[in-house]
Amino acid sequence: MQNVLVLGGGVGGTLVANLISRKIKKQIDAGEARVTVVDATGEHLYQPGYMYIAMGNQDPKSLRKPERRLLDDRVDLVIGTITKIDEESRQVELADGTKLDYDELILSLGSRILPETIEHFEEEAHHFYSEEAAAKLRKALDSFTGGKVVVGIASMPYKCPPAPLEVVFLIEAELRERGLRDKSELHYCSPIARAFTIESVSEMATPELENKGIELHTFAVDRQYAVISRRVHLFDRNPVVTALELACKVADIGIGDELHRHQAQRKTAQQYGNGLVHRYRFLFARHRAGWHDAFYAA
Repeated sequence: MQNVLVLGGGVGGTLVANLISRKIKKQIDAGEARVTVVDATGEHLYQPGYMYIAMGNQDPKSLRKPERRLLDDRVDLVIGTITKIDEESRQVELADGTKLDYDELILSLGSRILPETIEHFEEEAHHFYSEEAAAKLRKALDSFTGGKVVVGIASMPYKCPPAPLEVVFLIEAELRERGLRDKSELHYCSPIARAFTIESVSEMATPELENKGIELHTFAVDRQYAVISRRVHLFDRNPVVTALELACKVADIGIGDELHRHQAQRKTAQQYGNGLVHRYRFLFARHRAGWHDAFYAA
């Protein structure tokens, strides 16, 4: 039997498992193949919705659903904490001692952000990449009565590329509705030479930023952010791991560097040195729009 093992039950892992199970459904029904998702909690958190906790009064409870409800019936679900990947024996070991065999292994373990690596970030700055942080940002916006707002991308790569641009436009709209726009400055810091990675989107967004009086700053990725006394200072020095840089959550399973990152081939998403380990990070981004509707319909 061919075993396909997907580690992680987030949007990426769930989508990949469902897509593969539908592609090989005849083999699964014939008992020739199996697709299994391993998830730590069995609860699916729709993380793109965190932004709307801060910006749209999203109910956090609506962002949680049982992972089983989102998986195809042909996909098995194992709930447990991954402790080790043994590439020689092609096994994944869980905290309770369970060992799962695989022929094809897909890593979709998500990412973490590192705001603690920016000096004074926790006291002075905000992000919206967790439920708690989004709620904190919402409180800060509620108490804002005018001044300067800086929305910045601290480093590449960063989580959910459209989100910072969406947020700066949403903040601008809210300030206008509250009669605070004339009392406020808005700044948007991009890590590249334009407002967004996709050129066509950037061409659309840049004049909108200008029309709404949002000042665009480019090439911010070449500098280190430090937040001091409610000011964002940019120091010219080599890039460091910053608040929005991603690190795959593979801390204790025997792969990756000291920041738990590992390299993959750009076109195939295969990990260098091992054709049996795949990283599906951005390959299925085109399915995400449909995933929003699928999540709320489940």
